[in-house]
Amino acid sequence: MGLSSKNPALIGTPSDWVWGIAEFADIPNYDDALNSFALIADYTISQKAGSIGANFIRTKIGDDKAFLAELLYAYTLTRKKNRQWNFGVLTGVEGQESDYSSYGYGNPKASYLKTNLGTLYRSRKLDLGLSYAFFNELNNEYSSGSLIDNYVTFITAYRFYIKEKFVIEPNLRLDFFGEGDNDGYLGIHTEYDNIAWLGYETKGADGVNSIYTGADVSKRFRIALRYSFSEYYQQLGRSKYYQFTLGYKLN
Repeated sequence: MGLSSKNPALIGTPSDWVWGIAEFADIPNYDDALNSFALIADYTISQKAGSIGANFIRTKIGDDKAFLAELLYAYTLTRKKNRQWNFGVLTGVEGQESDYSSYGYGNPKASYLKTNLGTLYRSRKLDLGLSYAFFNELNNEYSSGSLIDNYVTFITAYRFYIKEKFVIEPNLRLDFFGEGDNDGYLGIHTEYDNIAWLGYETKGADGVNSIYTGADVSKRFRIALRYSFSEYYQQLGRSKYYQFTLGYKLN
């Protein structure tokens, strides 16, 4: 949820949408439920002033809670012949809390100040993006040390047009973490006339596979659904995730 959280330069490509996202999980033989909610928005002030955005994400799984609150800004340095170069900056707070009071361990909390600097080149067919996120610890009551690592994110996509209305877009995202626990996402996105889309994505580290679809239901509203599954934790059986998204266009 919220790719602009990985690279804030993405909001320099105008969308002017507010997104509400809800996600739930069905994990066999696992008693603790997972649910997540996100509110994501971006708005173009003007071509000269740039774009602003905000991300808020809250996730709960059993006794663990995590939250993310961010503000973003992006500026387009060049915009000509369907090509543009965006630069973005993000700042926010990311945190986690565990409720272990029933076990006598107290309620440890941790919070971090997050900063992310990103750039994105976009043409009619090609996207290339690179960003760097780093964290400063504000508070940490966990005995295991820091829970978050700095990372570099690379994204790319290439669009094939069929009679101008139908688009096929293979895409790739790579996350490089300081401790070496790297991750990758590979997907293919298809879209018809900018009003309906269907896609598939797979994540390397934990083997999550996702199928998603969505469509505009009016000039102001669009909806999207995502179904994900993973058998990474084989002892738990197949884990299933359901995500529902509602979007509202600001302009």
